[in-house]
Amino acid sequence: MKTIKLIPYDEDPVLDTNTLMAALGITKKEANDILWDLFEKEYIDLIPVLDEEKLNLLKPRD
Repeated sequence: MKTIKLIPYDEDPVLDTNTLMAALGITKKEANDILWDLFEKEYIDLIPVLDEEKLNLLKPRD
């Protein structure tokens, strides 16, 4: 019987220069060009979204 390798499941996938370089085997410039193209077409937003739970952990407690 032939076995297959399962693709690892990631709950919060990251789309950045490093993941594109690793997944596609491309240069840093090519990865950045892809990200800028997606940003200009408004498919992605390059500004990170704040995680409110993590932000609350950073706030000083009274």
